[in-house]
Amino acid sequence: CAMIKRRLAPTGRLRPREDKLFGAFSDVLLDVEHADKEDEDVEDDTNLNLCVSYVKDIYKYLGELEVGKSRPKYLAGREIDGNMRALLVDWLVQIQMKCMLLQETLYMTVAIIDRFLQVSKTLQLVGISAMFIASKYEEVYPMSIGDFICITGDAYTKFQVHHMERKILKALDFCLGHPLPPHFLRRIAKIAKHYTSYTESDLFPVMQHMAKNIIIVNEGGTHYSAIKNKYAMSTNSKISTAEELNSSIIWDLALPVVKY
Repeated sequence: CAMIKRRLAPTGRLRPREDKLFGAFSDVLLDVEHADKEDEDVEDDTNLNLCVSYVKDIYKYLGELEVGKSRPKYLAGREIDGNMRALLVDWLVQIQMKCMLLQETLYMTVAIIDRFLQVSKTLQLVGISAMFIASKYEEVYPMSIGDFICITGDAYTKFQVHHMERKILKALDFCLGHPLPPHFLRRIAKIAKHYTSYTESDLFPVMQHMAKNIIIVNEGGTHYSAIKNKYAMSTNSKISTAEELNSSIIWDLALPVVKY
């Protein structure tokens, strides 16, 4: 105790020199270069909930968890195709909006579905059971199983949902801590002017397919419009109605991957 007191400044705070000794080693352990030599997290340094000292370690770990967790073409040659999956996700987006569930709940639901469908052929029951699991994981006040059964028009019983819940959890080995798009999007939105671990070659193919999907939706080439409607709302800044989404930049990106 005496040693700790001697290290404290008169105000009761650690002196600046000693304070640095108690920080994490993110900047040392991770090969990170700041484009403009600024610290994008300095403004959050006093917010203990944001774990600023460990933020780079955390995102490095999330990036490692992404690798090898899914097979991009796992639906190829199976009874459940991409259109069936799209219909299910479109329906789940509507549920998320109407029930005012968190974004994380929706994204975790889709992640659980994609991971489980690699070993299963069922669909709607998987979707509703996956959202039931995700809501218990993410929501402060999760929806009850009765609510989900009501959403399906009583197509399933409590026993069936519980049975599928156990089946999903067993197949995933109870590993629900999966990296979700919002985790990275929020981080990239904050530090885009500084750096990102993704290279242009990593992002370009993703951008092409995103542009392709935007064109298909704008041209009325799909009936799955829940996501567009969601982001056409003022609460989401009417992003999906922005003029930029019909610009030549979007078309130039999409043309190499658009199939007519």
